[in-house]
Amino acid sequence: MLTHVVLMRLVDPADAPKAQELLAGLAAEIPQCQALVTGTDVTRGPYSWDLALITKHDDPDGLAAYQAHPRHQDVIGWLGPRIAERAIVDF
Repeated sequence: MLTHVVLMRLVDPADAPKAQELLAGLAAEIPQCQALVTGTDVTRGPYSWDLALITKHDDPDGLAAYQAHPRHQDVIGWLGPRIAERAIVDF
């Protein structure tokens, strides 16, 4: 099992709820996504990120298929320009 973790700082943190809504719908539409959890930061601390995404995939090929899926690309098309900074860990 491969876990994909993405932390995002948004240009406008007010976009976080819409981003969360779009990301949350991906698991139902992309078969290579075994599980998906996303959420917005509630503490707003000095080291906080605005939005987190955690997905689970069978293997690196499953992650690649998820990332290449047209629905994922649609979400990235909307979200990408709104991301100021991101951190990604795959393990």
